[in-house]
Amino acid sequence: MMTEFHHRLLPNYSTLLCGRLPPDDIGFRSIQLQIWYNHTDENWVGAGERSHQHLHSDECFIVLRGSLVVEVDGRRYTIGPREFCCFPAGQVHAVVAVHPPVETLMIRAPSVADKVYQAEEEQQSPHLSPIRPATAADLPALVALDHVAASAAERRAFIAGAVAEGRAWVVEVSGQVCGYGVMRHDFYGRSFLELIYIAAERRGQGLGPALIRFLETQSRSADLFTSTNESNRHMQHVLEKLIYERSGIIYNLDPGDPEIVYVKHLEQTVKEADDGRADPFSPRTTVPSGEYVQARVGAPYTASGSAGMGSL
Repeated sequence: MMTEFHHRLLPNYSTLLCGRLPPDDIGFRSIQLQIWYNHTDENWVGAGERSHQHLHSDECFIVLRGSLVVEVDGRRYTIGPREFCCFPAGQVHAVVAVHPPVETLMIRAPSVADKVYQAEEEQQSPHLSPIRPATAADLPALVALDHVAASAAERRAFIAGAVAEGRAWVVEVSGQVCGYGVMRHDFYGRSFLELIYIAAERRGQGLGPALIRFLETQSRSADLFTSTNESNRHMQHVLEKLIYERSGIIYNLDPGDPEIVYVKHLEQTVKEADDGRADPFSPRTTVPSGEYVQARVGAPYTASGSAGMGSL
């Protein structure tokens, strides 16, 4: 809840300016209002986000620089500089393209987790397969799609070990392995997302968030932990959209780039969904299309040789 006047310069990166869990002191905490500031040279929606609606909140996009393409009722609209658009609660819509460099404000009120995607049968392609446990037969494909594994024996050994221990899961599209996730269950007696990696040519299709949601259903603890670098603001945004909250910082893993630890209270998420205060938490066993994340979560090896997550 905002209790005092707040004044800051807009940063030169994307961040949450206002909401329930702002990532730093630039933003302020509010349960009434959410403001997301995009300032990037990247296309953050990839091939386009999934069509969705907000059950209780109105949403507005204000474009300061660059342009967005939004889809409403099958029609597409380009929103350019000094233009804005609004979606009332219940209006099905999607941002289908971003033309960077872009600077926008997304304003939504009230600040509640009320996003609901269109029904799976409307959104999913018949070529998308259930997420399944990885097997030894998948190892060549996993190593081939992971650019770190191509040159690092330690990474290859990590993947092989995770598969042998039953801690790895794969994503397939049209029968082709195009990503994998690894989790462990001995992080101070709790489950921990170690690594999410999506093949470069499949990024931007929503496979990463889908894999994270699925792995949440495999957690053996009520609190699921993960981590990402301080420099990886995109992953921070993704985790916070998935209702993860900051739990601490670990220094001295990557020089000059601390690791931010996140936690998601799974049982609390279920309760809030029952109360209508959060997105329904339900197991997902298929891969939806839609929003895309590029991430790094606490795994035992990265290109720099320290803990961290791969790419989604």
